[in-house]
Amino acid sequence: MIGRSRSVVSKRRTEVKLKQLRRIGNGQPGRDWPGYWFYRRLLLRGLRPVCQISYTRTARIARDASGVARLTLDQDLFALAAGGLGFNDAERGVPMTGEQVIVEMKYRGEMPPLFEELVGEFGLIQQPLSKYRLAAGALGLVAAPAPESGGRCISHLPAGREGYELCA
Repeated sequence: MIGRSRSVVSKRRTEVKLKQLRRIGNGQPGRDWPGYWFYRRLLLRGLRPVCQISYTRTARIARDASGVARLTLDQDLFALAAGGLGFNDAERGVPMTGEQVIVEMKYRGEMPPLFEELVGEFGLIQQPLSKYRLAAGALGLVAAPAPESGGRCISHLPAGREGYELCA
């Protein structure tokens, strides 16, 4: 579940076994179940699964004088309409980004020189991006978002913020 407050995004994660998701589907997860908080949020917000998003992620971590920096590359993004809780491994779905790659940069403080080099070399520009909105658009659930730059996207995440996206 993702929460947003001004420019800060927080994520709460709880590990449960995949087969335990049935507890949500049958409406009786039990207060002692670790995923109960998630079940309550679904009920309160009237949320239900509408799509499954799959992609290949490559992640790299580096440490320099400014601290730890993380770079992720997401590619081969596909969206599939969801018929309920659980995952469909038999179908890939609709392609969302073609040969484009979503790049996410996470660090604290100033942008590390290596990331500045990447932005300059590939001509990356800032742009918001949501994989969920891309999937909803690809499946025809909402109007498809149009990246202003038509392309490669980077998420730039400075000092404790879940910041902004860059595209080229």
